Amino acid sequence: MTERISQKAVGSKHGGGILGGEQKKVNLSGFHYFNRLTQAPKHFFEAGPVSGIDGIVDKVQKAPHGGNYVYVNNQPYYVPAQHDPTVKPGQRVEAGDPLSTGIPHPKELVRHKGIGEARRIISDMMYRAADESGWSPHRRNVDTLARALVNNIQITAPDGLADWLPDDIVQYSRMASTYKPRTGTKTLKAKQAKGHYLEQPVLHYSIGTRVSNSVLDTLNEFGVKEVDAHPEPPEFEPLFVRAMEQPGYDPDWQTQLGGFYVKRHFLRSAHRGGSSSEKSTSWMPSLAKGEEFGKELGTSGKY
Repeated sequence: MTERISQKAVGSKHGGGILGGEQKKVNLSGFHYFNRLTQAPKHFFEAGPVSGIDGIVDKVQKAPHGGNYVYVNNQPYYVPAQHDPTVKPGQRVEAGDPLSTGIPHPKELVRHKGIGEARRIISDMMYRAADESGWSPHRRNVDTLARALVNNIQITAPDGLADWLPDDIVQYSRMASTYKPRTGTKTLKAKQAKGHYLEQPVLHYSIGTRVSNSVLDTLNEFGVKEVDAHPEPPEFEPLFVRAMEQPGYDPDWQTQLGGFYVKRHFLRSAHRGGSSSEKSTSWMPSLAKGEEFGKELGTSGKY
């Protein structure tokens, strides 16, 4: 996708993705934007603030140094000068809702909205980035990429979860494949589950998603009558891991060799007894099998 986006951007004067007023232009196209979207740097020009809490917008106030402040339940959120506030006093917002033009920062989006909803929103942002760059990929391929990118959680349970220890970062899909609903989980009517946390995936929502008003509206829209939910937060938190570090959290230590920060991840695998099958899907087995590679070349003429 990035190759196609880069090719379309070369020599192009395309100016799509303009958000805000005439003087506030944020271009949501091209390789550099797509790279920031998948790497989620701390300083992200295109990203606007999101609310960290459920609440009501108290006021929108000009900042003395430029930009604006949006107050939600008396908590200020700074809107940079390149963006315009999109909320008004008295408006109700949820944690993770954008407060201005631009896009929500992927890390904040995943943290507040959960794995499933963040996948949907980031897939939309990726598709728009490609479209604004002059190329329309198949939506199914974009969804696959977003699903692979937003696929990590951090264990918060003091005693760990399954075979993982507190603070371990693991793949959500791996955890979900063996997850058992906690003691105290109840099957509730959708309306009664408001404020609870999903113990089983529903629609595109993932395990651990808080049933907010917006989630409840979607469940009602698609005719979901009951859900399995728990009143307490899950024993993990959704976590956005930037693309360059994704291979490092793969359970296969051979796959980890293809990412960045190899030494750190490799030492962790050695410490925790990481394993890898000889039929691993890693595309770097030759680095791990260097001693055997080419051993028979001198006699058989084959590797």
